[in-house]
Amino acid sequence: MRDILTITLNPALDIATETPVMAAGAKLRCHESQESAGGGGVNISRAIRFLGGHSKAFVALGGFIGQRLQADLLAEKVEVECFEFDGETRQNFSVIEINTQHQYRFVLPGPKWSDEVVKQSLAAINKGLPTAGIVVLSGSFPTGVSADYVADLQAICRAKQNQLLVDTSGEVLTDLVRKPVNLDILRMDKAESEVLAGRALNTHIEAAQFAQHLVQSGVAKTVIMARGKAGSCLANKDTQLHCSCEAPKVVSAIGAGDSFVGGFTLSLASGSSDAEALRYATASASAAVMTAATDLCHQDAVNHLLPNSALTIL
Repeated sequence: MRDILTITLNPALDIATETPVMAAGAKLRCHESQESAGGGGVNISRAIRFLGGHSKAFVALGGFIGQRLQADLLAEKVEVECFEFDGETRQNFSVIEINTQHQYRFVLPGPKWSDEVVKQSLAAINKGLPTAGIVVLSGSFPTGVSADYVADLQAICRAKQNQLLVDTSGEVLTDLVRKPVNLDILRMDKAESEVLAGRALNTHIEAAQFAQHLVQSGVAKTVIMARGKAGSCLANKDTQLHCSCEAPKVVSAIGAGDSFVGGFTLSLASGSSDAEALRYATASASAAVMTAATDLCHQDAVNHLLPNSALTIL
């Protein structure tokens, strides 16, 4: 089993609750809330733990909220390496409207990083990197951190023979496509891929072809495109794959993407092929939508869904 390190630069304390009706101007009386550590890499480490694996979570934390987030991770027996900075870790909120079962998600921006903090974080990561492992950089970036961070991280990962998986969005993702650094693995969702393509990608064949175009353009050696309930596509220079796995019920979409990456990374670290890892990841994402709000995939559900995780070579 290869070592896994997840990196979360902009984590959040996730708060989830319910209210009968969402209405402007009124005081919305909410039910008891649930609290959990959140942010891309944080949730990926949590998912790996729920799936019976182990990873180390490098997490940038600040202030009282950062302390609460760290305590939540430790309570879930996730190994944490803290990078402390001046400032306050953000909070995110999700509210389910009981009458309609619509879910509303409120995402705060988080703190701003100086150039010095950026340098310090890269030095701290380099110090704690495994050798010949898998490193996952996932989630939003703090203000002040650009796509150059990813290029610098790729360089220090390769120096120690680590494979880097990046799952991000917005301007950073756009810049990674404009100025390719040949990442090991890049993952994005349907909306992000269509923005980059400049057109709708209506079928998994179109999505896989665009993913392979990004590979051929030097963006990454492997590109994964999530397509919600329609599954995910994976492409490298030789292969285009699609995998889907329908969940018997959908409770909350929160955490599906992070559960996918957790399942993919854990499977890859155990020696699986890209195709096998894609099947396991797709089942992990489907298992996650069956759980409430801040919960993620569960190993029993993944094992139950895995036989229905249908893989197609395109």
